[in-house]
Amino acid sequence: MWRTRRGSDGTEAAPGAATSVGETTPVALGVMLVAEALDRHASHDRAARRRGQVVPAGLVALQRALLDGGDLAGTVGRLARLTDDMPQAAELRLAALLGSIVLRARVELARLGQ
Repeated sequence: MWRTRRGSDGTEAAPGAATSVGETTPVALGVMLVAEALDRHASHDRAARRRGQVVPAGLVALQRALLDGGDLAGTVGRLARLTDDMPQAAELRLAALLGSIVLRARVELARLGQ
């Protein structure tokens, strides 16, 4: 004979059906937490990617200032601030690439005594 399960309120529940909302909540909460973490990582990656595009532009500006005799002190200061405040990327390949960019900028700053 089939046995019917009873829900928490005493009504019959279909076979295999969840008997209370509490049984599905941990799964939904887990999914929400994972989605939030992924969004947070994506946000960090976007910020790091933006900064990763600005630092090479700072290196180009430094090169121009050296060749053209422009505002070297201001250019060096901007580049130093860009490398000091570099956001950390969550994605490993992006983090490695940005680390290489920052290293190159710091080498140039060190060559200039900054």
